[in-house]
Parts: sequence; structure tokens; C-alpha cells
Amino acid sequence: MKTTIKETAQAYTPPQKTQNIADLDKVHVTEPIHFETVTGKDESWDQYYLERDAVKYVVKNSVLEQLKTFLEVNPNMTYFRVIKKGVGMETKYTVVPLGDEK
Repeated sequence: MKTTIKETAQAYTPPQKTQNIADLDKVHVTEPIHFETVTGKDESWDQYYLERDAVKYVVKNSVLEQLKTFLEVNPNMTYFRVIKKGVGMETKYTVVPLGDEK
């Protein structure tokens, strides 16, 4: 069956880009986390990520560090969110504890 470039372009879905944990409204502290080594054009790096509905959300080390501090103070904390400010190497992440709503 032959198809045209137009039909192929209209049906094309680009590969899913990895998102950032700051793109989520809230995260439960017991949500499973994964680890992978990513290989780019000239380098490779390790990263943690959450996966929801087949979308990966990268979890930066600074987020894990802040979350650890909050959990030391309040081990019963259940939800948090992450706020992202800045671009590129100037990006800063802030963990915000949330109430225990479900």
C-alpha cells in the first residue's frame, strides 16, 4: 500500500520529549523513581526520572537533596511540588511541601 508524504506528515507524531518534575502539579513521595544513563551526541549522563502515562519527568539531584531535608524534618510528608526558575545552567529548583490531600 503506497502512502504520500502528505499522509505520512499528517500522521506523524514526534517522539515524546522528556519533561521535568516541575511540570507536574504534585508528586507523592512514594511514587516510583527510575535511573538511567542517557547518551547524547558528545556525552552521556545519569539521571533519575518519574514516569507517568509513558512520559518521563526528570528529577534533578538538587530536588532530591531538598526533598531529603524536608523529609528529615517531616518524615510523614506525603506530597510536594517543584518550582523551576531560570534557563539552562542558571536554572534553580525549589521543592514546596504540600498538604496531605489526596
